[in-house]
Amino acid sequence: MKKELPVIIGICMALLVISGFLFWRGQNQSAYTADALITANPLGQARQSEKVNKHEIEENAAEECAVYVSGAVRKPGVYRYRGVARVCDAIEAVGGLEKDAAAYSLNLARKLEDGEQICVLTKKEAARAEKMARREKGASGEEKNQDSPGSDSGGKVNINTATEADLMTLPGIGEAKAALIVGYREEHGKFSKIEDLMQISGIKEGIFQKIKKNITTS
Repeated sequence: MKKELPVIIGICMALLVISGFLFWRGQNQSAYTADALITANPLGQARQSEKVNKHEIEENAAEECAVYVSGAVRKPGVYRYRGVARVCDAIEAVGGLEKDAAAYSLNLARKLEDGEQICVLTKKEAARAEKMARREKGASGEEKNQDSPGSDSGGKVNINTATEADLMTLPGIGEAKAALIVGYREEHGKFSKIEDLMQISGIKEGIFQKIKKNITTS
């Protein structure tokens, strides 16, 4: 048994050496294979690098934009951003809306434009603005339904009763010519026929042909 002990130890040591060599060889082979794959696919590596560079360029190229948020918000001020942002982002950046803010008057999904101002109205201000808008719309509708003093029922301009503003609606008649027409009428009385307009200096055949279908004397 004592004679066999050195042989057994020698065998064990040989096995350890062989195992270590095989492990080292396997590690080197894996590293070599990985390097070979990278070297064998330079196009893929180039594309990956290109994607990274393109992303970095796009981020750097996006200019800084700013909008001013005022009115019924908690911290009115300038909101700065890059790329695309919306009204909701600007409102959030200034601390959100006040309790009495008219949130319904805002389009929170609208994209922001550089340099614009977002003025958030209170509920009272929004109600007042809506009331004024309805009043102006109603007044405008009434004006449209009424004939102008210088117009007849057919929409023609009556050159005997028209004001300077009425006359300036005609093609080729500006402020100066409109004043001449009114002045001539005050000095000489009403026009008996539309052709009498050509008696006024500055209103000749060319201009008369442009406006004759749009004017009347009665």
